[in-house]
Amino acid sequence: MFDPNRLALARLYHWEAHAPNCVVMTQPMRSATGELTLVDYTWAQVADEARRMALHLHSLGLRRGSAIALLSKNCAHWLIADLAIWLGGYVSVPLYPTLGAATIAKILAHSDAQLLFVGKLDDWERQQPGVPAQVPRILLPRARPARTARLPRGGQHASQFFLCAFALLCAFASKKLPTSARRTGIRREPFDKLRANGA
Repeated sequence: MFDPNRLALARLYHWEAHAPNCVVMTQPMRSATGELTLVDYTWAQVADEARRMALHLHSLGLRRGSAIALLSKNCAHWLIADLAIWLGGYVSVPLYPTLGAATIAKILAHSDAQLLFVGKLDDWERQQPGVPAQVPRILLPRARPARTARLPRGGQHASQFFLCAFALLCAFASKKLPTSARRTGIRREPFDKLRANGA
């Protein structure tokens, strides 16, 4: 028999409530000087960042049930983005980080992906042509944008933007989430209700 308490989001809520300060992931990162550092993420931090990203995805006007793709090697940010997709009521479309441009194009078209998270990849320059220009991209912290990627100028269509999710999350970190979104809002209240509450 199916047990909904075994689903990933139910487990996230459980561990956030029962062991919020327990380290769940450690991500190796390189500093601007090239020094390797380790960044720990607790259950509380993972849940908080996933909720903030889910609220951002909603602010983009994406309908619940929209497909959102992930193209990245395994990393903490991939998992947080995946949780954010589920928290927001969207459908996750994970792509292997070794796929070629033609396969990426077919999967994005078939799934009708409305957005793509791009993380650390070995060959993004070869893969990028498979991403249609109208699909917005959110760059995860370890992503290296292609040298040819152009950032938007003021007034350009939103689908042409590149957004660094980590910078966004850091910018939101100084803002307090609305009470409804802090612990229970994202999982229990529809986004329309959150928006009405000022989220």
